[in-house]
Amino acid sequence: MRPELHATMIEEGKYTFSCACYTMSSQEKYAFCEFLVDFKVPDGYSSNISQCIDVQGGKIYGMKCHNFHVFLHCFLPLSIHGVL
Repeated sequence: MRPELHATMIEEGKYTFSCACYTMSSQEKYAFCEFLVDFKVPDGYSSNISQCIDVQGGKIYGMKCHNFHVFLHCFLPLSIHGVL
């Protein structure tokens, strides 16, 4: 177990948890969603992913199976590493 992710007691009976290393801040979520809204793909590769993005809420929703697969295996790793 990773000790930095263990619960820390703040007072009797109350604990707090630290964020994991992969947790994004509000600004990072906003920047990531802005990137995805402006992202263009060739016709027939996947549908318009920008229709599934809520930039203000920092959420991705309503993708179909193929689009989600393309997103997870192609776009997400590239966008996280800053290649695109």
